[in-house]
Amino acid sequence: MENTDKNRKKRWLLLVLLLLLLLLLLGVLFCRKKPQTTDTAPAPESSVSTSDGGGTVSLTYSDAAGIDLTAGQVTLLFANPEKSGWDATVCLVVGESEAARSDLLAPGEQVTQLPLLDGAEKDLTAGSCSGTLKVSFYHPQTGAKAMLDAEIPVTVTVTG
Repeated sequence: MENTDKNRKKRWLLLVLLLLLLLLLLGVLFCRKKPQTTDTAPAPESSVSTSDGGGTVSLTYSDAAGIDLTAGQVTLLFANPEKSGWDATVCLVVGESEAARSDLLAPGEQVTQLPLLDGAEKDLTAGSCSGTLKVSFYHPQTGAKAMLDAEIPVTVTVTG
């Protein structure tokens, strides 16, 4: 009988110790400080601050352009959105030759038609070919050319 009581006491003691250990473990898990997480998503463009000489550029364009040889017109879409902060020019290059060039586009301005440059028609034949929109950016106050240029591949359809 004495041996059975001892075994019972040992079991209860072991059970109480295991219960205390479990409570301690749960307390550590729930009371522990959660690690700080950092937001890695990029800030929206409107809140980006830049040092002197820096800036942000945003643009809208279509990857298709058309050239009407009879009318001497180039149809394309290039927009310099209001949020850009930089003036821009766009030039359509087909092969090695410039076919059209825009005037300076302030933020918020767009171009959909340009006149075909003189002599550009001699290198063009009706059909489809590859071209490039070459975009240059300029500081709106000083007119200084930015170090960044963009080259956008476009499909050009020549008619006429």
